[in-house]
Amino acid sequence: MKSTGPHRALVYVNKERLFLMVTPLDAEAGNTSGEPDWNPVRFLVHRNLGPAEEPFIPALFEHRLIEAGYTIDSAELTKPDTVNGWSKGVLPDRWRTVCYPAESATAAKA
Repeated sequence: MKSTGPHRALVYVNKERLFLMVTPLDAEAGNTSGEPDWNPVRFLVHRNLGPAEEPFIPALFEHRLIEAGYTIDSAELTKPDTVNGWSKGVLPDRWRTVCYPAESATAAKA
């Protein structure tokens, strides 16, 4: 069962491939730092998105989130300096957003 709290979705490059990762950010998961949990045991979603030379396409990555059962937090969609809710991370090859499991997205927006 997925936790209902916020999660971090992160798109990163590893060995010339783009990957999408979703990890919990809630206190019940023991991660309150706001940073992704890189422990592979804690990954809720991990998808190979293809070659890293492909451009960052926020709508495509949002669809991958939806396929995995997550939706982008509506607050992320309205933030300045984001592209469809995705913001640039510290490194040039990372994009991030906050998401919720689809079944709790309505509760998160309330």
